[in-house]
Amino acid sequence: MARILIGWELGASPDLLIDIVAMAKALVGRGHDVRLAAGDPVTLSTMLEGWAAPILPAPVPSLRPDLIMKPPREGGFADKLFAQGFNSSTVLLALAHAWRNLLEAVAAEVVISVGAPVLALASRGYRPLLVAGSADALPPVELPAWPRLHANIAPAQTDERLVLNAALAAAAIGARPVAAPTDILRGDAVLVYGLAQIDPYTALRQEKSAGPLLPLPSPVVPAGRPAMVAVLDVHHPSIESLVLALTDFGKTPVHLHIRGMTVPMYNFLAQAAGITVHPTASGALAQAAEASFVLHHAVSSTAALAVGLGVPQSLLPFTVEQNAVADMLQRWNAGYRLQAGTDPQPMADAMARLFRNLDQVQNAQHLSRQVALQPPPAAIDRLVELAASLAS
Repeated sequence: MARILIGWELGASPDLLIDIVAMAKALVGRGHDVRLAAGDPVTLSTMLEGWAAPILPAPVPSLRPDLIMKPPREGGFADKLFAQGFNSSTVLLALAHAWRNLLEAVAAEVVISVGAPVLALASRGYRPLLVAGSADALPPVELPAWPRLHANIAPAQTDERLVLNAALAAAAIGARPVAAPTDILRGDAVLVYGLAQIDPYTALRQEKSAGPLLPLPSPVVPAGRPAMVAVLDVHHPSIESLVLALTDFGKTPVHLHIRGMTVPMYNFLAQAAGITVHPTASGALAQAAEASFVLHHAVSSTAALAVGLGVPQSLLPFTVEQNAVADMLQRWNAGYRLQAGTDPQPMADAMARLFRNLDQVQNAQHLSRQVALQPPPAAIDRLVELAASLAS
């Protein structure tokens, strides 16, 4: 069996971490020696209790300061690359060299890039490369350029500059040449996973989503008493107001995970009536079958879980991809945006109304039963097959 490195750089959403844990455990179950390189190794370690192999820190750019002159808004995937080092040939080459050194030290035989564009660039032609990602996080690589999800936001850099910087770095480390933006994530194999109904790029893909990474749960009977599951990110601009809003429900059970939660935030929530703070997203989501609704940032894996269960969703998107997923969920009458702001009371009132909205329950139940009639395959088996094929 092969030594496989799974690496990621971009973001650290709870869904992404759950996906990486599932991939790692499935590959280990097939006898592979799996190593992990993570942009946030500490958080990932909390989700891999009993994991014997080391979890290595991935080379990532330094944190950006929170200044008035902020980086450009993101209107598409190429803008994420701008903030990941692709705006500078010098920084990009340093990151690519660091990944090469890590691959050599680990003696990886196969590389799986999950939200790791620099790792994918550094691995091209050097190690067998599988690029995997959820449908909202991995745009179609078969196109000559990355599609824009927000036409009114100007690109952070031109495609010409992006390609030039990537090509210079690839040439310097002997990687496969880069001639188009999408070459950066065009590995020896590509796997897009997720629920096709909420793939914002579905009309542009030649290769459709392989299905959710894990099997969807069966529909459940609507919750008999009010309860909420919330999986959130501390980087949401309204997170403090939202935390205050969540304490407004008294004894109503709220199962909550906030990635990156500060100590004062935890201390405040731990004393609030009815709120159970979970150290991992998977712990909070395990309560979703008993929830009146799931509150999250319109990330595709949590959305697919709620669709499978038939539980209504309240959405708080704050990235361009999350907004696209939220739009699709609303078209399916499966998700409803919560307007965030600085005043917690309107958010608390809006969530209180969700507990009483039977139409949303009926819509969610109807969609879950439609999906259950022809359940999509689980992509995790396909991922294991592709990894084994590359290893051989």
